[in-house]
Amino acid sequence: MTPDEYLEMITDKAKEICGNYGLPYACCVVQGAIESQWGKYGIGNGGYNIFGRKYGGEFDYVEVPTQEDDGTGSWYTINARFVSYPSIGDAINDWCQLMVWGQYKPYSDQYKEDQDLEAFVRGIGSVYATDIYYADKVMQTIKACELY
Repeated sequence: MTPDEYLEMITDKAKEICGNYGLPYACCVVQGAIESQWGKYGIGNGGYNIFGRKYGGEFDYVEVPTQEDDGTGSWYTINARFVSYPSIGDAINDWCQLMVWGQYKPYSDQYKEDQDLEAFVRGIGSVYATDIYYADKVMQTIKACELY
């Protein structure tokens, strides 16, 4: 899948679902792009886990090897369980629920008040991924795709 094909596949659905939650669709689209390398490596049956969401008890799961950052920029491999979604809409909806009900709630609440996309990305980025440069990558990609 090319970046353009990925954007065509997800953008409208992300606008719709993220809009229902008051969340920035650009962050959703780009996190999926980064985590799945533009839709090439979605996890699970059908490849709909484009966010790299680890299994937390809902939906089915698959176990796969993954790279983790130890916090210093060094990477190591572990086997982890990841969610297997039945559709891309389910994946986007789960991302939105994570943002508004989970540990990211303070950032989504603040975004709803100030619409500060960069503050939202930096807030969730500090928690979402082990990559210490994750928020920078998300913002750079949002700007490169002109989603900002």
